[in-house]
This record gives sequence, structure tokens and C-alpha cells, in this order.
Amino acid sequence: MQHAQSDYKGNSAYLTDGSNGFVGKRIRFIGKTSHAGTAPFKGINALSAFHLAMAAVNAQRETFRDEDTIRVNTIITKGGERVNSIPSEVQIEMFIRAKTIDALKVVNEKIDLALKAGAMGVGAKVEISSISGYLPLKNDAHLASCWNENAKALLGAQNIHTMSSWAGSTDMGDISQLIPGIHPFVGSFTGDLHTKEFQPYDEEMTYITSSKIITGTIIDLLVNDAEKADEIIKNFHRGMNKDAYFDLLDRFTYQELWQAN
Repeated sequence: MQHAQSDYKGNSAYLTDGSNGFVGKRIRFIGKTSHAGTAPFKGINALSAFHLAMAAVNAQRETFRDEDTIRVNTIITKGGERVNSIPSEVQIEMFIRAKTIDALKVVNEKIDLALKAGAMGVGAKVEISSISGYLPLKNDAHLASCWNENAKALLGAQNIHTMSSWAGSTDMGDISQLIPGIHPFVGSFTGDLHTKEFQPYDEEMTYITSSKIITGTIIDLLVNDAEKADEIIKNFHRGMNKDAYFDLLDRFTYQELWQAN
């Protein structure tokens, strides 16, 4: 696949060293409501459990290795019922990203510990619902070389760039673990990615030239009875087989209700 991007201006294209994978989470901190003015001591504040959990998450950040490009992002989707009551339920959503599957496993476990620590601190419960997101992207070097030659022919070598690992995530990551795949980017856009300001400014590059790069790559793969495609497949080293892939998805997909004994 090929993705739009605005990091490089003009008629440009580039590949990265790969991208992060991620695990998605929905979390509920469950406490006990009471009147916030007259009887706060009768309640269990789910919002306080959340604050303690975030402190524990932030305390873990110094343990994250730079080379793993770890990202932990959180939003609150429910912060309580009303200001006059001790919050009995707080809901959040979270993405955990990392460059490798091993790093993703480690960080996921650390975050679960932090969430439980927040609940423990005030005697609340926490329900953790995790679901496997996307796996890290592994751009196949041989397929990337084929794409690169077509990009250079159309844009000039000076307009083809390489970047370090991309901290975002893509479903192409799952595919690239099982079969040869690439996820290059093309320029001629303005504004930040995934914002309303993101717009194409050169329609020839956006719609025509970018399509020619992909089309030329496909032609090169299929000529001579798909000789190049067969060679790429033969030299491909899978990150895992299908059984291991589904086992990994199961490992990252679970629901747990935790409370202190």
C-alpha cells in the first residue's frame, strides 16, 4: 500500500524502517458513590483511582527504552456522574504502542500493573478490556527496492527519502509479518496527518504520479512469469506463521476484573 504524508514537501516519496504495533484498551475504574459534600468518606472515588493509575503509568515511562519508540496515550470517556457525587465509575480508552512485539508484550504487562495499582490505592475495582490492534510493520527490503526504483524513475533520486521507524501504527503491520509487504509514503500534502487541515495541493502527484509508482512496481514484479515476485517470496523470512499469529492476537485480547483481596 501507499500512504499520503506531509513530512516532505513537493513531489517526494519515502520509506521508513517500519512502524509501531499497538494494543487497545477500554478500562473501567469502579468505586462507590456517596454525597461529595456531606459523606465523601462513605464513597470510593473512581476518579482518584484513575489519577493514581496515571501516576503509576508515568512512573513506568523512565523504564521504556528509546529504541522501542513506546507511546502510551489515554483519554477519559466518562469522568463521573455529577460534581456533587463521589464518582463511582470512570471510563478511559488507551493505546499502547511499541516498535517490536516483545516490547509490546512487556509494556502491556507494565500498564496493567499500573492500572491495578491505581485501583488498589483507594480500594476500587478495575475492569481491563484489551484487544489486539496492529502488529509492528516490517518493510520487506527486496520489495522496497523494487518500489524505490520506480519512485526514482518518476521523481528523481533526490526526492526519495528514508526515515527511521514511524511511531504510528497500520494494519499493514499484520500483513508484513506473514507475507512480503511495504508501506511507503508520498508527499504533496499540507497539514498534519489525520487532522482536518490535511489536504493535497498537487493533484498530479497525489492521484497520477503516485499511482504510476505502484503500477510500475506491480509490472516489475509480474514480468517474466513473475520472476521477481517469486524471488521476493522465496527470500522472505516470516515474523511468524498463521498459528502463532492467531495465538498472539488471543494473548493481547482479554478481559479482567481486578480488585484487592
